[in-house]
Amino acid sequence: MFWNLFFATLAVLFGCLYLSKCQAGARISVWWNRRRAAWMARLRQSMETPFSVIPLLWSVAAVVVILIWMIWPKDVDAGKEQETKLKMLYYHGRTTIRYASVFNDLNELHLAAAKEVGLPQIPPTRHEAEHLGLAQIKSNRFYQVERLTHSVPYLTKTAKQELDRIGEAFYRRMRELEFPAYRMIVTSVLRTEEDVEKLRKINGNASDNSAHCYGTTWDITYARFDPPKRAKAMVSNVDLKTILGEILREEQQNGRIYVKYEQNQYCFHVTCRN
Repeated sequence: MFWNLFFATLAVLFGCLYLSKCQAGARISVWWNRRRAAWMARLRQSMETPFSVIPLLWSVAAVVVILIWMIWPKDVDAGKEQETKLKMLYYHGRTTIRYASVFNDLNELHLAAAKEVGLPQIPPTRHEAEHLGLAQIKSNRFYQVERLTHSVPYLTKTAKQELDRIGEAFYRRMRELEFPAYRMIVTSVLRTEEDVEKLRKINGNASDNSAHCYGTTWDITYARFDPPKRAKAMVSNVDLKTILGEILREEQQNGRIYVKYEQNQYCFHVTCRN
């Protein structure tokens, strides 16, 4: 930047000299000489009065500061730190999961398990759901509970323990792989009759004959994950989805949960079997 300014100044000076030599630039040369004489007269006048020198000194100081800032070497480490923040990490040990075939537990299985181990009947209102002895789920370091508009954050105690187990396993896998501490996101939990009616206004196929109505079922989105603040690296949703899928498959094979891969809702539909 400094050398560009330097050579540009030289080019202007040489251009002025050339114009002064040619007949076409005679008028410009005369104008320049007059302006220069006026500037020198003002400079001599300002030097005669001590008080008028102060603005000149401030101007010179400002020019010096600008020049120093232009030629001072820039902080290279700052750029490297920015690159580190955008560094992409990959899950090299991931396995290929055919989600639609692996997580294909029928809705009938979800509903039967929910009725067997869940609430005896569907709570009519949200207010009543809060007084049924259910466990409330809240965002924590293992998972984030999204702002729920058509469900309430309550599960049976065993269902909450299972959700906590899955969230903790996901968190632990992040630590083992030295990934940033992403959190999975819970998007739907217990639906009351009141919630089902609200949901029918935007989805005509919504039914109260759902496992969500018995406090044993929740949805985990696989389309997005909650990243940690001030993370210096990032992981793709594909890898995070694979890690979550591996954990759910382990729980499914151990007979703890039923899982349905919802392609339209972009979520894993999970029901606790115990």
